[in-house]
Amino acid sequence: MSIQLDHIFWMVPKEDVTHVLGAIAEFGLRESYRRNHPGQGTSNVCYCFENAFLEILWLESEEEARSPTIERTKLADRATGQANPFGIAWRGEAGLEMWDFRPPYLPGGISIPMAVASDDTALPLLFTFPGSKAPVDLPPERHGGMQVDAGLMRLEIASISAERGEGLEALAQSMEPEFQVKRGEPSVTLSLMGPKKTSKLTLPL
Repeated sequence: MSIQLDHIFWMVPKEDVTHVLGAIAEFGLRESYRRNHPGQGTSNVCYCFENAFLEILWLESEEEARSPTIERTKLADRATGQANPFGIAWRGEAGLEMWDFRPPYLPGGISIPMAVASDDTALPLLFTFPGSKAPVDLPPERHGGMQVDAGLMRLEIASISAERGEGLEALAQSMEPEFQVKRGEPSVTLSLMGPKKTSKLTLPL
């Protein structure tokens, strides 16, 4: 059984957003789109590649993020350094125990399956994305042209560090390609690949 990376998010303090987006622009990536998440208390900027996307996420309303519907995700804590600031979403079935997350901005009847393992806030937020298409298969207005100007086509996880790896190993082994799990302060190293080059981007910047 294998799964495909859909996206990875890095949740940053709101006061750091301008600096982070500037650093990513200097790296050569360009924004694909921005969105707000009404009722969840967050906003984002996304950078699409053909297979997956990188999401920079931040808190707009701590009150909404700590509401009963949202609280279990610990997004407020992830935004303020009290929990792992990363999240990994995939397409496919990973075989993990899941629970149904129904944020207010989703249409009725749609939920996001969240891994019970990421109740442990030392781990990234782990979840299955309800969509089944890679960015390259979406209309151009959705993927924003991807990262053509940077000469980069694919986004893959090279490695993830977390204080505890339990719950991550099974996911890493199911992902195609598999990524490395390390022990340590939360960080993610991404491989950004194109026909002529491969770049590494390690977060936090």
